[in-house]
Amino acid sequence: MMSDKKLRRYGAIVDDGEAVIDSNAVSKKDDRLGKVGRFVVGLGVFSLGMCALGTKWDFNDNLKKIPFTSLSSSNAVTLKDVVDAYAYFAISEPERQDITMQLHLDMIVSWTPENGWEGYALGKTLDDVTETDQYQAVKNDYRLHHVMEFSKAALPKYFPERFLENSKPFRFHVGMNDYPALECANPYTGVRCTDMPKGTTFYTGTIPIKYKTSLPQLRPFPNVDLLDCFTNFISNGPVCNWFTVTPESACDPSEDDWEAVHHAGAEGLMLWDKDFSSLKNKLVWRGSDYLMMRLFQGCERGCSAKDFLQQEMENGNISPQDDAASIIEKKGSASIPPRLFAALLSQAHPDLMDVKYVESDETKLQELENLHPGLATVDGMTHCELASYRYHIDLGGNGGTTWTGTIDKLAMPGLLFHHSTPMMDSYFGSLKAGEHYVAIKEDLSDLIEKIEYYENNLQEAEKIAKAGQAWVRDFISQEGQADAMRSEFVNQMKDYVQDYNDDTNSLTFEEAVKDVSNGSLIGAKLSKSLTWTAKTP
Repeated sequence: MMSDKKLRRYGAIVDDGEAVIDSNAVSKKDDRLGKVGRFVVGLGVFSLGMCALGTKWDFNDNLKKIPFTSLSSSNAVTLKDVVDAYAYFAISEPERQDITMQLHLDMIVSWTPENGWEGYALGKTLDDVTETDQYQAVKNDYRLHHVMEFSKAALPKYFPERFLENSKPFRFHVGMNDYPALECANPYTGVRCTDMPKGTTFYTGTIPIKYKTSLPQLRPFPNVDLLDCFTNFISNGPVCNWFTVTPESACDPSEDDWEAVHHAGAEGLMLWDKDFSSLKNKLVWRGSDYLMMRLFQGCERGCSAKDFLQQEMENGNISPQDDAASIIEKKGSASIPPRLFAALLSQAHPDLMDVKYVESDETKLQELENLHPGLATVDGMTHCELASYRYHIDLGGNGGTTWTGTIDKLAMPGLLFHHSTPMMDSYFGSLKAGEHYVAIKEDLSDLIEKIEYYENNLQEAEKIAKAGQAWVRDFISQEGQADAMRSEFVNQMKDYVQDYNDDTNSLTFEEAVKDVSNGSLIGAKLSKSLTWTAKTP
């Protein structure tokens, strides 16, 4: 089960329990690939239809394997390039220490015919790796486990000719932080990372929308919260928790299905048709008082609400007596953290918005109340409650987005106002503003205007809302997952698979790292207890 903390991140607080899966919520198409109407948007190609969740699906019959052809040595990427990429992100130069993450979640994924799949961290000495908080953080982080299981399932499936008993070792660097926190990756400065090493870095978190120019060697990897979904898809496993569908009946239960509604909304999506005009005509949001990309924005735009209000009051810019409208007028939308700005807007326009922080800690709640009353509540909303509103917004978190939160809100019957920031998640390439959602400026300065416009144009609003739902239905279908795998993984990885050339067959990974780094770095296996090391069939 997800923790209350994680549930709050995605806008729902419910009691512990299992999500309700509606196995009849979708229908299987007879014709799986090639015969349905398709549309192309951005990076992905997604079918308009949907097939049954949880149905066994023959992967090999519906997706061609990618042929492997070794390229010339002049094009090759080597282990040294991989090590250099790791060092660039995780072992920063002194001048980057103030901007980079305190704990780097970075890993080298390694495959050899002898040892199978393994994960490694690097450091200047063995103690420097294994005895640090950084090593322990990576070793115990859920992201590492998802990356390993996905890699073990996806790479041999899509590139089988590369992973044979006589194949050379294969390694790549994965960044697993919320976002790449290099100074040269800051989207607010427009600086390009011209000194990136040749080795490609794949990133499971949020990345800059303009990564191709700002971080030329960076490639998006499927969002870490969706990796288990993709892994299940590849192995014909059960539908992942993110893609379960909560039945409509759960929101209007009889006495006999009280248990269903009691647990509904813990996980899963709210996917059903509702009369758009009957939805509550307000924008709703519940979430945490979380900073937004603080390492790039500093303490103002990147502050929590508490830190921002305290700082501004200490500096004499605002006073405890100021109402929401006064704070907005004094500081302006460009200075106030987006989540706080939305909560203040809600107080200034209660007829249009219902936006509050959820804070279960009474002490922290009182601290916010003392700074500015009415910003937070101890009561969250279930998915059923959230789905009764006409408008939603996905306010960016630490990585500048909500990760899977955008999918969750698109699925609801209402219209999504998407918080447009310089950052993107892996699946964003298949979403289109004005078709699946309504784009809102990063500083939310146009939010009230947009709400009022769509309240006066309900047919247009409903059309976009239904298109957003249709996108979700397609994305969670097995055909949609196949298309997503092509755009979010295969197309990002295929050139690297072709280019990578590793001649360290006779060396252990530790020996190879020491060799290619001229003795300056050493590798340490991240875990010996997990099942990652199972050899590829």
